[in-house]
Amino acid sequence: MDKAEQFDSASGIGIKGVVSVKTLAIGNATLMEQLGIDVVPLANQAEVLRARGASVMLLCASADIDRARSTDCSQSEADSKAGNATNMR
Repeated sequence: MDKAEQFDSASGIGIKGVVSVKTLAIGNATLMEQLGIDVVPLANQAEVLRARGASVMLLCASADIDRARSTDCSQSEADSKAGNATNMR
C-alpha cells in the first residue's frame, strides 16, 4: 500500500488523507457532513448497527473530495462499508 500524504486527524470525528492520488476519509457522520457528503441515506442502517453494539465508521474514497460534494460517494460502496461494520466492535 502506498504511503498516506496530507494526513489530517480531527479528534473525535475521523481522519482524511491522500493515498495513490485518491482522497480518503474515514470517520463518523460529522466528518462526512463537514466534507459535504450526504449521509442521510445511511442513517437508518447505521442506527441498526449501533443498536447491535457496533461502532459505525463511514468511508469516502474520491479522487477529489470537493467533487464528492456534488456527486456523493458511491452509494453502493458506502452501503458495503456500512455492512462490514456489523462485525466490528
